[in-house]
Amino acid sequence: MRASLRALVVALAVAGAALAVPALASAETTFCINADAVCPPGGEDRADLQIALDQAADTADHDVILLGDKQTPYFGPFTYEPVALSKFNGVTIKGVGGRPSLTAGVGDTIITGHKASLERVDIFADLPEGLAADLDAGDLTDVKVTGPASFHPDLNGIAVTGPSKLDHVEIDGGYQTALTVKGGGLAGREVTAHGLTIQGPDEGIVLEQSADFQASRFRVDAVGAGIVSTGFVNIAAGVVTTSGPGSVGLLQPEPSEGNFELDHVTVAHVGQPNGNDSALLLRAAQPLDTRLHAVAISGYTRGFRRPFVNGAPPENVVITDSAWDPSHDELEHDTGVFVEQRNSHVAPDVVNVAGGDLHPRAGSSAIDRDQLTDLAQFTDLEGVAALDGDGDGIARPDAGAFEFRPAQPEPGTGGGNGAPAKDVSAPVLRKLRIVRRPKLRLAFTASEAATVKIVPQRIVRGRAAKARKPIVRHVSAGRGSVALARALRRAGLLRAGTVRLSVVATDAAGNRSPKRVLRLGIS
Repeated sequence: MRASLRALVVALAVAGAALAVPALASAETTFCINADAVCPPGGEDRADLQIALDQAADTADHDVILLGDKQTPYFGPFTYEPVALSKFNGVTIKGVGGRPSLTAGVGDTIITGHKASLERVDIFADLPEGLAADLDAGDLTDVKVTGPASFHPDLNGIAVTGPSKLDHVEIDGGYQTALTVKGGGLAGREVTAHGLTIQGPDEGIVLEQSADFQASRFRVDAVGAGIVSTGFVNIAAGVVTTSGPGSVGLLQPEPSEGNFELDHVTVAHVGQPNGNDSALLLRAAQPLDTRLHAVAISGYTRGFRRPFVNGAPPENVVITDSAWDPSHDELEHDTGVFVEQRNSHVAPDVVNVAGGDLHPRAGSSAIDRDQLTDLAQFTDLEGVAALDGDGDGIARPDAGAFEFRPAQPEPGTGGGNGAPAKDVSAPVLRKLRIVRRPKLRLAFTASEAATVKIVPQRIVRGRAAKARKPIVRHVSAGRGSVALARALRRAGLLRAGTVRLSVVATDAAGNRSPKRVLRLGIS
């Protein structure tokens, strides 16, 4: 009798719960917006992105929105808040037929969402204030976030709360903070980044208390501070540069709960330091061990500053196989130990620190510094294997993100009959990008000396207007840049809107590179 009564009570409870919870669709849905032929059989056409997001939020599975490139941005703000918060409920917005973009009005957050992911979708945040994206447990893949060329203290890039993956994300513009990593506080809430590039903000990355950020093969180029953290930072194969006179590469602005762990990272000041600058400034909220391996520090007045704060616990530093000049370091009493192995106390000489070429020069103290890393597992930030840079017959990785490149003989110096071989290789412009600060320029790494031609065109109603006078410059092999601001101003293009830049490089033999097209948002 008791068993039958208990079964009846359970059945009534289940039925009541079913009546209390709104019914949710359970099948995964594909929504199509301007996707045309890309929309698969069974895909549901929608005219509006927010409508598709709202309908996806009412389903119980991870849905997909195929977003076509309509040549003008989709205007938000956009939000995605699933009715039922579960590990299965989420949405991915995938760009198709080009690179669609999102934007919104002044002061808005362009896209907000829990478990909302973007893939091949760009965000135009060329606004005086606002936030490009605020995402909780969402991933970004092949996403470019473009902000204004000048500094806007009330504008920020992306805020993410883990678990989140950022794969080949580019954040470019004069933000206060380009990327904010919010604290998760639990295992499995990490934010991981691969191929992340940040250029132009005052602060590159800010980690809130308890946040956990793990990055590989990434670059941060900021003005005031590269990474500001009270959380946990783990970086492998990366570059952190700052240009402000008193800037700091990696900063704990207040007592931090987390440490820094760096492996093959270059930290460089690329501006004019004023004596108040440091590569690392450390303050601990609990006993910490900051661990640095194969790190190269260049251009800063001091490598390390660890000030004494009354009552603060120590932050120990363990540094191996690294190169920097410690003559102006400030390691105050009772702030922790400083443990070293196989370091060079000579600032590593690089090709052109002010120009951003941070490859070691011949004879640099960074060359062949690393004695621990497995050669079979190592390539530098550019995919180059370890070389025997010091000529001792043993190949070892260099300290920092880049391997030394020995000078190579000029190509085409000998054919089979003693005549010069014909040059049939077109020049290649690698890492082609727009750099906004301190001066607006087109930056690249050229495979050989070439003439670079840049054709600017204003984008009007989604279409390219008449081409203006091209910008033509001769560049040398290696890292280089072409100034843009003066030429664009003379052409009347340096005003609010979007400018398309078509770039072609031609070498002395007449070989031409494929045309590359970039977009410059101007506020």
